[in-house]
Order: sequence, then structure tokens, then C-alpha cells
Amino acid sequence: MEALTGSNPMERFKGTYETEEEARKLFSDGLKDVSGRFYKADDMIGYVRLFMGQEKPIEKAQRGDVVFCDGGPHFLGVVSMNNNRIACMNFPRGMIFLPTRLGKIAWTV
Repeated sequence: MEALTGSNPMERFKGTYETEEEARKLFSDGLKDVSGRFYKADDMIGYVRLFMGQEKPIEKAQRGDVVFCDGGPHFLGVVSMNNNRIACMNFPRGMIFLPTRLGKIAWTV
């Protein structure tokens, strides 16, 4: 995200959670960033909307667009050069490529 947009939306929450499970709970319950500002989103997509703006259907995703992928530890990815894969970071495995059909929604950067 930072390489594509120039900012890291998670930077403001450093130290407020330690595990993925804690992060999911915080996002659903609402959380404060390090400056004390409160954020509430219905789900992870709602949180991403706060920073990325209006989404578009996954069918309209193009190379370089940010994509939300559901069902795993790799929530956000980027549409690859050939438009049929989403590059996601997966720890500890590193970069993985998922089929574009696993994307739910996309944002133009």
C-alpha cells in the first residue's frame, strides 16, 4: 500500500494490536489510532474504504489496482501485470499470487 499510495494506513495503529485476531476484533469494535482519533468500520472492507475511497467491481480491476481478497490472511493485494493474478503478502511465505476471481472489490490508485 505504501509503495502505491505514498502512505501506510496501518501506521497510525502501530502498537494497538499484536495478532491478526486482535486486529480483526479491533476493526469490528472500533479502535483509536496513536493520536486518539476513533475509527469504526463495519468490517475490513469498511476500514479500507475510509482510506481508499469509492471502490469498483472486481471485474473492472486493472493492473496496479488495490484489491480486497476475502478468506485468508492476505486482505489487500495488487493486480499483477497480466491482470489475472493478485499479488499479496503472506507471512511467513512472502509474496503469493492469487487468481483475480478471489478478489471481492478493487480501488484505483
